[in-house]
Amino acid sequence: MEEIKQMKIEELKTSEYNPRKISEQELKKLENSIKNFGFVVPIVVNQNPERMNVVIGGHQRIKIAERMGMKEVPSMCVDLDITKERALNLALNKISGEFEEDQLIDLLMKIEEENEDLLNLTGFNNEEVNYLLGLGEREKEDIFASSIEDEYESGNKYGIETGDMVIFENKHKIICGDSTDPNVIRKLMGETKLDLIVTSPPYNLKIGYGKYRDNKEYKDYMEMIEKVFTNTKDFLKRGRFLAVNIGREWGPINMPAKYDQIFEGIGYTFFRNIYWSKPLGSSRGTITSRNPFPRYYVPKVQTEIIQFYANDEKPEVYEAMITYKFGEETKVKREKIPSILLNRYSGNVWDMMTETTLGRDHPAPYPIQLPFNCIRFFTFENEVVLDPFLGSGTTILAADQQNRKGYGVEMDPVYVSLAVDRYLLHKPDAKFEILKGNDTKKAK
Repeated sequence: MEEIKQMKIEELKTSEYNPRKISEQELKKLENSIKNFGFVVPIVVNQNPERMNVVIGGHQRIKIAERMGMKEVPSMCVDLDITKERALNLALNKISGEFEEDQLIDLLMKIEEENEDLLNLTGFNNEEVNYLLGLGEREKEDIFASSIEDEYESGNKYGIETGDMVIFENKHKIICGDSTDPNVIRKLMGETKLDLIVTSPPYNLKIGYGKYRDNKEYKDYMEMIEKVFTNTKDFLKRGRFLAVNIGREWGPINMPAKYDQIFEGIGYTFFRNIYWSKPLGSSRGTITSRNPFPRYYVPKVQTEIIQFYANDEKPEVYEAMITYKFGEETKVKREKIPSILLNRYSGNVWDMMTETTLGRDHPAPYPIQLPFNCIRFFTFENEVVLDPFLGSGTTILAADQQNRKGYGVEMDPVYVSLAVDRYLLHKPDAKFEILKGNDTKKAK
């Protein structure tokens, strides 16, 4: 049922969820328009028996009508259930205006829960929906690590140059350079040996990573991966682990399998796969939802793989044929993992939201909970962790929060500068220095 008729204002009910902000300036503009042109756009009112006379669109116009002394307003009547009503409200408001974020998130989450397909009709694109729903999901999560995700100034505010090294509190180190260059790794590590490598390499999916170009030919990309992990392997102690988050497990290339081939060739031994499950997935509305027919099936991508390898070519078999002992040291039992953390992540599927970074400076920071877990499960206090694709410094933050030493390599000076900012948000009074050749420039 869709018709336009005059309805008494006193009979209309404002929608309790409406997230639209209403400013006095907007009201004045709208009042002038109505005075000059009349009600050219009717109020949209639900006539569903369970939502009788609820206003879906036109809350501001009703306010103006009341100011002008009107008793009735032209109204378009529709018959919608509550979920479609909410979706239409968002679609009408999305055309212009601002929202109360908390109410907007709550409304989107209700629509998703009741009928996810209607999200495509709200006027919000996939990125906006995922970001806003991600904010809502994070409110419900027990986050053990702190992501330090705030707004940052863009640009290279610390004057970082290729070859510079940033040292935080005589503990953590970041070098600005290319991890495919063995000299860069040697300069960073010196005589230090590693207890864990944890990283998330570029996905090679044309993501804008600043200085790095994420569109290499397949052969060149795999050569880059091989060089980086060959360069770092000699610094990793025997029996220690490498954890690599791999974001691409769909066609036409089975990337996790290709990583396996490379790491086995270098001399690593496969240990386990962990599947990072992103509750909202990486996209909404696949070809399948638009074409629900056989051979159109394309599942939503809701997982990434964290592949674990040990730096041990021939681990000893003990206790059972599928259980291995890595390294020469006797395993020690100390620094017990908190039960609240272990209980949640004891399986091989880790439910974690992506970092909500819409409009921020790094396009794809992985959630800090990911390196946090790897570090907590595979290292002890004061041990050394390396991320050869450091990005905005997430792994350094996760290491510091657990009293480990974090080392990182990042080729883009802007991202190194961003990592410094994030660390200072984490520890505002932290001292750091920037090493330029043989000179030390005191930055703070």
